[in-house]
Amino acid sequence: MGPLEMAAGSPLVAESYSFLLESANEITDSLLREKVLQVLENPAPSFMQQAKDPAAAALLWERIAVRADKQASSLEDLFAPCSDPAVSPQPFWSAPGSNYDRHHAYPGGLAVHTAMNLKVSLALARSYYDIYRCRASRNVVIAAQILHDSQKPWVLQWNQDGSCRQQKSIAGERVHHVAGLAESVYRGIPCEVVLAQASAHVYPGNENNNRKLAYCLETACLLANTDPADYGVTGHKLSAAWAGVEPLIIHMGDSNWVLSLQAAMATVTALKQYALTEFAMSEEELASPVFYSLRNYVFSMCTMIKLYEILSGKGYDGFRAAVREIIH
Repeated sequence: MGPLEMAAGSPLVAESYSFLLESANEITDSLLREKVLQVLENPAPSFMQQAKDPAAAALLWERIAVRADKQASSLEDLFAPCSDPAVSPQPFWSAPGSNYDRHHAYPGGLAVHTAMNLKVSLALARSYYDIYRCRASRNVVIAAQILHDSQKPWVLQWNQDGSCRQQKSIAGERVHHVAGLAESVYRGIPCEVVLAQASAHVYPGNENNNRKLAYCLETACLLANTDPADYGVTGHKLSAAWAGVEPLIIHMGDSNWVLSLQAAMATVTALKQYALTEFAMSEEELASPVFYSLRNYVFSMCTMIKLYEILSGKGYDGFRAAVREIIH
């Protein structure tokens, strides 16, 4: 069973992806709603249509090479292979949520991660109104949080051995972040949504962060062949368009990685112990398709955070019993 089949067979992944679709359908701006749904249904890196032939790819690479990871030598090396920019290499719902050594790194992890972030963001928006009577745009919150990681299906493609690609960096960020912004800009997502989306990793408000955000957005606009001024960046600085509570809500809503990264480290270690003792795997097999298949299946069915709760509360014996129940 491969990663797509595992994600397709997970009730948790299906529930998370359904929530994202339902939330996107609640966007009242019909044009924005349609654009967000299109990304969920086909998260293709369409901005790469500008690089379909070698000459165009070289020109686009020349624009951004100085901002890219020094280990990258081309667009494909920096991001990922892209045989058809109009079609995502995998569905949104099958992608992992991060690099294989980080959080939500299992089939369907992206849908679970994004659903959690969106639920937190919507709860924060409600709380800002309940306490401060501050009206955050629900449309912006839903769209920005869904779109933030929308290029992980491309940059985190599954490898043949069951692991996933490792990300490089650009403009001081992991490539999924800048690629997601470039895709939103290329698809004509409104400025206020893109500004909120850009704030997922770094919150606006101080000079250092504003400089980082401007550089990141400027890079995304270079990739999308769009004037950065259209998206709040003039003279390498942010404009007043960054006012409002939505960017901070998106930033705080994307903070689940703190717990989920800790959960990933602990549960992967525990699952390796399980594989060694219960399946008599060798140390070499822990870095092979044999273990990766077990890992992908277990976490797609139960999630790292749930198993971390069990491991923390009931110890390894409780963890072992839970894993046995999942696979038998």
